[in-house]
Amino acid sequence: MRTSWYAHVRIEKNGKYVEHKGTLDAETVGGRVPTERMMAEQVAEMLLQQSPHLRGGRITACEVRKLA
Repeated sequence: MRTSWYAHVRIEKNGKYVEHKGTLDAETVGGRVPTERMMAEQVAEMLLQQSPHLRGGRITACEVRKLA
């Protein structure tokens, strides 16, 4: 089963930031339906892979919700 999510996550460190605002699609794996927390962690991980210099920064915005 595929679910759609809206996510807004922002990570800041030393005056620099990286941000994601948009929709994501997630697959149900092994019968486990993704939760808001799981999606927020995945987005934060994706952002830190793109901007490793912000590792150890603070998450200053985190809003995740399932779309109908």
